[in-house]
Amino acid sequence: MKENEIHVAITGSTGIAAVNIGGKTIHSWSGIGIETEFSPYLLTKIRNGKKASSIRNAKVLILDEVSMLHKKQIDLVDLILKEIRNNGQPFGGIQVVLVGDGLQLPPIDKPNVSSEDKFFFMSNAWINGNFNICYLTDVIRQKDQLFVDILNSIRNQTIDEELIQPLLNTNANILKHNPPLRLCCHNIDVDRLNQVEIDKLITPSYFYYAELTGKDELKEVLRKNVLAPEKLELKVGMRVMFLNN
Repeated sequence: MKENEIHVAITGSTGIAAVNIGGKTIHSWSGIGIETEFSPYLLTKIRNGKKASSIRNAKVLILDEVSMLHKKQIDLVDLILKEIRNNGQPFGGIQVVLVGDGLQLPPIDKPNVSSEDKFFFMSNAWINGNFNICYLTDVIRQKDQLFVDILNSIRNQTIDEELIQPLLNTNANILKHNPPLRLCCHNIDVDRLNQVEIDKLITPSYFYYAELTGKDELKEVLRKNVLAPEKLELKVGMRVMFLNN
């Protein structure tokens, strides 16, 4: 598209996703920042700012890791694009390419919000956009076909006894580390388990504090997406996982 001088906006739902594809976050590109609800103030701010020109000129919008966006955010982007471009078509008439996994966990929200009120494909923008779905079937990260079958059956909720048995057979595996590394679905569980192990060490704690500089809305995006804590506690004798951002 760039070679044919088609103005394409490359965005991601998180800072890390955006960096990986050489783009911006959808929050930054659209001007919505950390907002999830439409307001006249937000519209005026975007309309009078630098974002408006890019929104008006864009022919194609690419949004990666869309499954990490709340449906309210998708609908807000849709509404902002319609208003800024003065076009009532879905997403203001821009061709949209959404990339993501609809079978991932729903975005984080308040405890009393149901999953149906979170997923991007429950948004009005998705329904009205009449998207063509291209489903990718080749698994790149795994070569073990049995493991691939197990993963796919779990995703599709079709796992049977034949696939459960190989998992049960791992009970006899000898783990190298004690306690073993555990994978959790939510960061709050990771933080809780890590703190339990840190508190077991009798060595003194050393604390290191992150420094964030720049625009407030961009700092907030970083704060939500960087995996390392702003206040880092270290003790002699603890295991450390290095993160590269």
